[in-house]
Amino acid sequence: MVVDISVAYRGRGRGLTLSEELKTFISEAKASGMTSSFDVACEDSKAILKKSGLPYLPILGFEVPAQEMLEEAKALQSLMLAHRSDYEDNRGWKSLVLHGISSLHTQGAEKYGMDPEDDSIYRWTDISDMAPVTTAFFKEQFHYDWFHRVRIMMLEPGGYICPHTDFDHYTLGPVNIALNNPEGCEFVMQNAGVVPFQQGTINKLALVNRHAVFNNSDQARFHIIVHGCPNWEYWSPVYMNSYRRFVDHESTSSHLEESKKTQSLFSRVTRGLLQTNS
Repeated sequence: MVVDISVAYRGRGRGLTLSEELKTFISEAKASGMTSSFDVACEDSKAILKKSGLPYLPILGFEVPAQEMLEEAKALQSLMLAHRSDYEDNRGWKSLVLHGISSLHTQGAEKYGMDPEDDSIYRWTDISDMAPVTTAFFKEQFHYDWFHRVRIMMLEPGGYICPHTDFDHYTLGPVNIALNNPEGCEFVMQNAGVVPFQQGTINKLALVNRHAVFNNSDQARFHIIVHGCPNWEYWSPVYMNSYRRFVDHESTSSHLEESKKTQSLFSRVTRGLLQTNS
């Protein structure tokens, strides 16, 4: 099922106004693409997270058992709750908590009148027992000193997450892991265009940038979002290696694109001169 985005918001009580906002945001963000200059030279991992200006960072070095985790997520689908539907006009966005306040507290602790920095309120929930492969991956392979929220996030076919921001300052914050990413489902971000996701992809995201997701497919999309504290001894070289690879790739891609433009311009000018002199 391919959904016409022009009617995606009908029946939501706001007519087509918000649909136009979503369409405009997606088209403009995709047209602008990656706008980071990669001029900031980050000599250490903390600078990467706080000063690099990257809209996202693909994390390398993990073998994610994504297909097994996906099957566990699908088996829990009937238990998932609508996420942020009480104050945002999203459609089909649902969640279930593996680690957090409880399996049903899908939002930040402050939304429930609690202190988000109080580590004592977070625990592995009853749902974690129903997803043994996923839980073991985070406990044994992800190398975090502690977790706040670890959530399975589902976006139904034809569903969407409205344009929004989650931070008021720059940081490469939560980790987003794709258990699947159906063809036609796009995570679109200001200053980045389409953030690349495929099964097993791990991206660390700068959610000070406005972003939205539209699942224009006939399959549910399942990702996991992780909030917590990485073990710095383990993660510091992971961040640095991932950063260097990403910057090298993007810089090379940018230079190739500029080279293509230059070659195209040169060809047009050459053809024009030849036609003039013939």
